[in-house]
Amino acid sequence: MYLYLTNHFTDTHLKKDTMEHSFFIKKEWLLFEAILSLAIGILFWLYPSVFVEAAVMLIGISAVIYALIAFITILKHQYAAGAKQAVIVSATIAFLVGIILLVAPALFVNFLIIFLGLIVIAFGVIQTAEIQFIRKQRKHFSALHFLSPVVILIAGIIILLKPAQVADIIEKICALGMIYAGLSGIIYTLHIKKDSIEVINPLNNNTNQHDE
Repeated sequence: MYLYLTNHFTDTHLKKDTMEHSFFIKKEWLLFEAILSLAIGILFWLYPSVFVEAAVMLIGISAVIYALIAFITILKHQYAAGAKQAVIVSATIAFLVGIILLVAPALFVNFLIIFLGLIVIAFGVIQTAEIQFIRKQRKHFSALHFLSPVVILIAGIIILLKPAQVADIIEKICALGMIYAGLSGIIYTLHIKKDSIEVINPLNNNTNQHDE
């Protein structure tokens, strides 16, 4: 009986300490993440082009730093001939790409949108070929199956013809996603706080009863 009470008392303290520890540390971090996401989403909605170009420039800076570190590593350490050439080539490419991203971030964004349009068109063409192949294998085949690839092809063509408008739509969707994540994160954190208080209070009562 004494062993049971001792174990129960110890488990109660451990559960209380664990819950308080995880609550007061993780709750603050979740709240910080939610507020940061909400702030970024609002700023992204208000200044989309600035955020996109800043993100591209950050990628460019990272590529340049990687290239410089690779060049310094080559100078300080000995490599096999093949490995050294591979590192030099990759570092040179990274350096050039990084410089291009820093000098012309808007051009890179437009290139990504056009590349996205080409990928969408490629998916439409592939799906059309697949449906055409299936159609030859079956006697009864509805022409409505071609609706999906036609829609995909039209979407790809629109992306190629109006990349700026498509970029704006993508930016708005990303901004709304960040805002939604921030708001839902704040609500979720408040629920955690409420539930944790409700659960910790009974533990405090049980502890007080054992102490008495």
